[in-house]
Amino acid sequence: MRKLWHMLTTTKAVVFFLLFITLFGVFLLLDSFPLADFLSYTFRIKGIFKFSAAVFLYLGLVYSSTVFLMAKNVVLRTLAFCLLFLTLGTQYGYKQINGFGFSFFDANTLLSEMGFAGEALSTFLPEVITGVIGILVLTILLAIVVSRYAPKIKTRIVLPSIAFFFALGYFVTWSTSGDQVYPTMFKIPLLITYANNYSLYDGPREDLKLSNEQPSEYRHIIFLVDESVRGDYFSINDEENPTTPYLQSISDKLRNYGIASSGTNTSATSNFILRSGAGSETFPDPEQTSLKQPNIFQYAQNAGFKTIFMDGQKGYLQNFMRKDELNHLDVTYFVEEGSMPWHEIDHHLAGELIKTIRESKTPTFSYVVKMGAHFHYETCYPQNEKIFTPTMEVGALNSDSIKMRNSYRNAIRWNVDNFFKNLIPQLPDSTLVVYTSDHGQNLLEHGIKSTHSDFKNPSPFQAMVPLFFYFSDSIHHAQFNYIDENYNQASHFNIFPTIAKLMGYSDSALSGLGLKSLFDPLEEERTFYSGNLFLSGNLQKNLFDNEEMKRFINRLNPPKAELSDNTLEANDTLAVP
Repeated sequence: MRKLWHMLTTTKAVVFFLLFITLFGVFLLLDSFPLADFLSYTFRIKGIFKFSAAVFLYLGLVYSSTVFLMAKNVVLRTLAFCLLFLTLGTQYGYKQINGFGFSFFDANTLLSEMGFAGEALSTFLPEVITGVIGILVLTILLAIVVSRYAPKIKTRIVLPSIAFFFALGYFVTWSTSGDQVYPTMFKIPLLITYANNYSLYDGPREDLKLSNEQPSEYRHIIFLVDESVRGDYFSINDEENPTTPYLQSISDKLRNYGIASSGTNTSATSNFILRSGAGSETFPDPEQTSLKQPNIFQYAQNAGFKTIFMDGQKGYLQNFMRKDELNHLDVTYFVEEGSMPWHEIDHHLAGELIKTIRESKTPTFSYVVKMGAHFHYETCYPQNEKIFTPTMEVGALNSDSIKMRNSYRNAIRWNVDNFFKNLIPQLPDSTLVVYTSDHGQNLLEHGIKSTHSDFKNPSPFQAMVPLFFYFSDSIHHAQFNYIDENYNQASHFNIFPTIAKLMGYSDSALSGLGLKSLFDPLEEERTFYSGNLFLSGNLQKNLFDNEEMKRFINRLNPPKAELSDNTLEANDTLAVP
């Protein structure tokens, strides 16, 4: 009897060890061995104690995964294998798209941009379906092996081990801002739990103590922030992309800054930077100062503008907007999700915007979040507006560069060029339009399948955005100096101080911001952020003007429009393009 018990005990240990090693290998393979780099960094920088703690936690979570899968309770064991499949499939899917897998930033984005989840799945799921099937097969094989051959572990052992290591992992995640490396099966639940519980400052913003020294020359200022629109896909920036013939036809009324760099490669964080007036050196911002300082709506109200906010993407506050900010908004308008087709939203917004500013008896400042050219691009224009062909099918594999780019061109033509063709003729006199996009798009450059929001080493194409100003009466062109010098040199970080000056604030009043406007010569290399703006371990600052991007932009060589003779006053000596 003792001999039999010894044999069974040995068999249990061998099976447990084999399953442990199998899971350990699968986790390392899917994570592209970041554990080795992480442990090396921890040993060199953090010391032997934290290195040992990191090893203990990682092995402990692999142990928890193993006992979870070998649970005697059928419900627990089934739940374990479902979790294994979902987490491995998610990690593999993200790795196929962005090259490195699921991170805290992805957990944050997943929770904050849930409204686009369906479109994301329809766009990227075909890319990873083969791998997901492989992971399903692996999960089923492991389930069969465990069910038939592995000894089962009692619940009183399974649950305490899972609870202990998950709680320890959550504590370490919180203390390291999600920078710890974990085995995949527990990494994704831990990061999502942390992202869901991570809180940002939710109180009121500080009062604005500045005053504009002179009234604005514009009765209406409209700040249009588009979605996923890349700057080189405009005819006014690249003749080889004939997507914006209307804008080309009115180029004498535009101040076009060519290719600009966005603040980040993600919608929420870029919109936040555009509204908050944060500078390029503000982040990481662990004290969350940028969430407390006065925003663009306070500057507008303080300058005598009625403030208008319109959002064509969500039926609720997003992009780090808080309820307190409603106190600085006079008019809000949201398009409820699903209330109309995507390709109708921007044109609907144009009508609502015109109606609102025409009915206003006071000057207005409007901030409008457009639907733009978000994936899946085929949903962003009517199917009878296929100017560029062949195109993708809705939900089709996005590996065909020609079809993908044609679909994207059609989306730009409809939701940008036709949008302006609808909006501009209806604008009242003395209206200024500021236009940019939240971020750009990677359109299969270098074989990268993700379009934006990559955390690690993102492509600068994800930050390539347009930037121009439109004037309903062209006499105001004369205000814009350094237009030639700043062409292809601008950034999102230059827009806030530019708009503030156009509202009537002086250089001296804005000096405390430490930001350069477009009225100053811009000579610094442009950078953009990826990741969480408030956590140093989850933020990366990226160079936009790298050598590849410089060569790419220099190849565009767009024609610069000549201003008509009546654009400038007789005594104006401004150099014009």
